[in-house]
Amino acid sequence: RVTEPVHVKEPFNFWLLILIILIAVATIATLREVRARRRRRLEGLL
Repeated sequence: RVTEPVHVKEPFNFWLLILIILIAVATIATLREVRARRRRRLEGLL
């Protein structure tokens, strides 16, 4: 019974790490797009 919870927890932590990485990449991509759009809007206004 001691080894069972350990094997069960490992995949959950692995998937959590993958989800965190995917969310981080998505947030960085969206921030870059927003910054690029803001710069384009400022250049268009100028």
